[in-house]
Amino acid sequence: MKIQIFSDLHLDVYLQYRLTAMAEQAGLVEVVKGVNPQAIELAQEKRVSLDHLLSEYGERLLFDAGCRVLRSNFASQRRDRLATETVEMAVDADEAGPMQIGVIASPPLGSELELAYGDLWARGYPAQDGLVVMAGSEVRGKVNPSVNQALHTRRAELAAAQASAPIPGVEGRSRLRVAVWFPSAAIAAKTLTGAHVDSSKWVQPRYPQPILIAAKGARHDQDHERAGA
Repeated sequence: MKIQIFSDLHLDVYLQYRLTAMAEQAGLVEVVKGVNPQAIELAQEKRVSLDHLLSEYGERLLFDAGCRVLRSNFASQRRDRLATETVEMAVDADEAGPMQIGVIASPPLGSELELAYGDLWARGYPAQDGLVVMAGSEVRGKVNPSVNQALHTRRAELAAAQASAPIPGVEGRSRLRVAVWFPSAAIAAKTLTGAHVDSSKWVQPRYPQPILIAAKGARHDQDHERAGA
């Protein structure tokens, strides 16, 4: 269920963006995002009013309501920002690793993974300390502002190799024509989604589970046999 706080939807989107940024800056929790909040342009007077509301009252009201995402009395709950930044820098340095376009995809039995990012369809499997994304997987057309230059470079390489093609009747995404090996699952997820996501977006396929339902005629025959006995 989606809850809209303001009558103007743009104010809700800006509020989501600011609260997410405040939570990450506080460092008390790890913010897990499916899609990064949008940094939209607001009129100066609206932005100033919202920023004042959040800075002067937002943290205290949320704290009084039991929310410890932005403020906490316990310093031990604060994450080690230096360690987090060190890990993030190491991940960014690894972004320079090359990808291989047009590899032979032969996933071992039970190794296949699917991408959990909206309705974007993609399949892959771990291989050679990285991840192979199989042909037919979709690539989101839009790229979020938060991504680094390495993602744009990878997208350009895919386009130059004609490794992707438009999907007839579908706007805003394309489909891989060949399998592609990426140095890590996180890099594969970022390249496909155009967002700053991590390897947790690759999950076990959620195949529908069969449900056994007795046929009406068979159930009637069983009841008749019991009555006759």
